[in-house]
Amino acid sequence: MCLPNTLFPRMVLSIHIGGHNDPKKIVEKQKNSKNTSTRELRPMEQLAQNLIRNLKDYFLHNGFTRAVVGLSGGVDSAVTAALAVRALGAENVTGLLLPHSAFSSETNLADAAELGEILQIKTQKIEIDAFAQPFLNLSWATKELTRGNIFARVRMTILYSWANEHQALVIGTCNKSETLLGYETKFGDGASDVAVIGDLWKTEVWQLVKVLGLPEKLMTKAPSAELFHDHTDEGELGFSYHFADEILQKWEQGEKLPQDDPHVQEILRRIAASEHKRNIAPVISRN
Repeated sequence: MCLPNTLFPRMVLSIHIGGHNDPKKIVEKQKNSKNTSTRELRPMEQLAQNLIRNLKDYFLHNGFTRAVVGLSGGVDSAVTAALAVRALGAENVTGLLLPHSAFSSETNLADAAELGEILQIKTQKIEIDAFAQPFLNLSWATKELTRGNIFARVRMTILYSWANEHQALVIGTCNKSETLLGYETKFGDGASDVAVIGDLWKTEVWQLVKVLGLPEKLMTKAPSAELFHDHTDEGELGFSYHFADEILQKWEQGEKLPQDDPHVQEILRRIAASEHKRNIAPVISRN
């Protein structure tokens, strides 16, 4: 389950962030770019450093050094992996590419593999078809949603299998926008040991692409979980993440929202309907 970072108390450990991906060096590079606004990037650079520090602290506090991340070729997993590398070192981060032959695009697979090379992490490609098929053969697995969620849960099972074998933690790739909208699979992509971008709006994740020195194409490609044919996040949701983030931030601040906008009403409906995803297995009182 992707939960806000506020649920993880900030440790008081002091760390040094070094290497060729040092955020201080990244921000200097951004200052020298004619096409980049330093004033806009400075707070995002600070956000990146906060996330890196807190993620490293979390691993130290729990006695782990290794992490595994599912790489989809999209922006969320790319930013997650990049933050993990800066916090833990490339040698301690592994990326698993988990495509399904019928739904995963060659473009996204190529982008995921390219990311592994950029971050200099070990990657492994495991096609999930054979693992998912027995569940797809169940007589009741007929709905598109049911079958799509099977793929997401099989992927997370593989990630946890790797983590168990290598004494690692699974770093989730869900952002705050998806979590509030319930746009994640319970015990699928919504499951993880720690969610480094779980307190970030989707639009903030896009902004971190430049700060972290990742390929800018990640900012323009359509987000997709690739759970069925021609699947895109915004196509299924019916509105853009930019619009959703604007409304979600106003909702979080308790601001008044327009009542006659069907998209706003759909967002509010999704927040209410997905509450069970943000409170996993509550214990029912015996009294």
